[in-house]
Amino acid sequence: MTIAFMLFIIFILQNTIITSGEKYKFKHFNWRRKSFGGKRARQAWRLCEEYCHEQGVIHEVESLNCIRMCISPTCQQILYGHDPYEPGEYDIRHNSFMGCASEEFRDGGRTLDMINTLQSLNKSNKNMEYNWQHNFDVDDEL
Repeated sequence: MTIAFMLFIIFILQNTIITSGEKYKFKHFNWRRKSFGGKRARQAWRLCEEYCHEQGVIHEVESLNCIRMCISPTCQQILYGHDPYEPGEYDIRHNSFMGCASEEFRDGGRTLDMINTLQSLNKSNKNMEYNWQHNFDVDDEL
């Protein structure tokens, strides 16, 4: 195929999609990356990404859902509750999610300490499971 033919096909597909009439609707939130809330939302994304990785969540969709739930269950529900993110989908709601989360951080409804506490609880639970399992194994040997 020639490049001109491929561009023509893309043009036709775009016009078909645009003129199909129905727009995808969801609640919009503004996200300003350099604002206080925006910076906190980005930091939270990194912390939650690490947390979900430690949980063993590796599948793309499950990982994104885990990260979003970690950052803000409220924003996750508002933007993805009625129509969950699917594999291969272009996520046009991501910036709105980050905007929603940045509002929560700005307004004090969510803090990085909450996310750090979640990570700490998870690590202490893993230590408790290890200690319990280790003690259980030692008792079996007696």
